[in-house]
Amino acid sequence: MERYSQAMEYYQESLNIHRNNGNGYGEANSLNNLGNIYHKLGEYSQAIDSHQQALNIQRDIGNRAGEAESLNAFGSIYDALGEYLQAIDCHQQCLNIYREIDNRGGVATSWRDLGSAYHSLGEYQQAIECQQQALDMARKMHFQHRELNCLNALGRTYVSLGENQLAIEYCEKSLNLAPQIDNRYGEANSLVILGNACSNLGH
Repeated sequence: MERYSQAMEYYQESLNIHRNNGNGYGEANSLNNLGNIYHKLGEYSQAIDSHQQALNIQRDIGNRAGEAESLNAFGSIYDALGEYLQAIDCHQQCLNIYREIDNRGGVATSWRDLGSAYHSLGEYQQAIECQQQALDMARKMHFQHRELNCLNALGRTYVSLGENQLAIEYCEKSLNLAPQIDNRYGEANSLVILGNACSNLGH
């Protein structure tokens, strides 16, 4: 908590400097940073207020990448609040912007986040479509840690669908990948999902 308070002080000081200098990019960035701290603290209304201010500035100055960043933050907040339809709307807007400005990493992230929101909503087929898009892009860009996370996300969704054998196949792929990139956290997640799938099958 103390570290968050310190961070907020620094971000607020940065915000004041950028405002006094008329630096819209810096002002919006500081507001997003403040919003992220409020989010971590669970102070969602203040987080939304900070990100909304940032979004308004970014739209005024035509910063499309920054606009997508704020929308992504909104999506994460709505996910945390359980307001999944609003989260999906924000992530879809993000996806559209990242496509427009040809930001492949942003596109992949948006697909991942859309998949997560659809999964939370119980729309598993749509979740799989989004997660598969994210996986394909991660492989094309050789982002192996992201590839592992996408494999796990697909495994988890297939468990939710009752397609446990498919879930096992995706988990085995992620377990093969994890040691190659020394991702122990991802490996642990794979094992949990694999255990759930095997338990469901009575193995």
